[in-house]
Amino acid sequence: MSSQKKQLLVVADDFGVNKHRSHGIIELMKKGVVTSASVLANGECTSQYLKVARDENIESTQFGAHLNLTEGIALTGHSSLTDENGRMLGKVGLRKHILQNKILPEDIKREIHAQVSFLQKALTAAYEEPVSPTHFDGHNHMHTIPEIVEIISTVVSELGFKSVRIPNDVYYTSMEPLPELVPANSDFEDNLSGAIFHKRVAAEARSAASIYKAAGLSCPDSFFGLTLMGDNCSQDGIEAALTLCPDSGIVEVM
Repeated sequence: MSSQKKQLLVVADDFGVNKHRSHGIIELMKKGVVTSASVLANGECTSQYLKVARDENIESTQFGAHLNLTEGIALTGHSSLTDENGRMLGKVGLRKHILQNKILPEDIKREIHAQVSFLQKALTAAYEEPVSPTHFDGHNHMHTIPEIVEIISTVVSELGFKSVRIPNDVYYTSMEPLPELVPANSDFEDNLSGAIFHKRVAAEARSAASIYKAAGLSCPDSFFGLTLMGDNCSQDGIEAALTLCPDSGIVEVM
């Protein structure tokens, strides 16, 4: 019998988005509950709280990039990713514009480069040594959207990222039949919320996994968290999800 066990990788998203969430993440990292955090380059307090994390003896390697094409002000200003004020279009707005062929690949590349450059500088300033994040995921899981996943995989590979979240939630992979990745349309996108959104993300993630692996990035062996956010999070829910994971390997918990 194998002596291998599950290894939990507990990742807190949206570090830097505001002071309350960033403080909470740091406290959980200090207690060993949270393994790593994904950092928003365009958060309101990212640089400030990376310095707080350093002062609390959180290792720089515990921070990854939370690449964002959906919310807040873009670092590259007005583009096809934003409204006229430079504010991103939201998770539904981005997908609608992608379907309407309004998003320019060069704008995606420029924004990702800008965000990664910002995070490198912020981490380096906080830890007073060269630091570059090696793992990433996407805000609102935008990094698995089929129409742009190859663009993103190429860019992150060129930037030196080594691993990526594949949000193929075990809750949905346990379903029979598996949720299908049906072609998106404007009516579907208008209802892109809750379980509908989660099922779509899981289906997109299955397709995205092979693309990221072909680009040389690794990913955890299994993942859960889509169905356990906010009030849905409970000890019973976490234990149930763990029973759906393989008996060994790395399990990412969001």
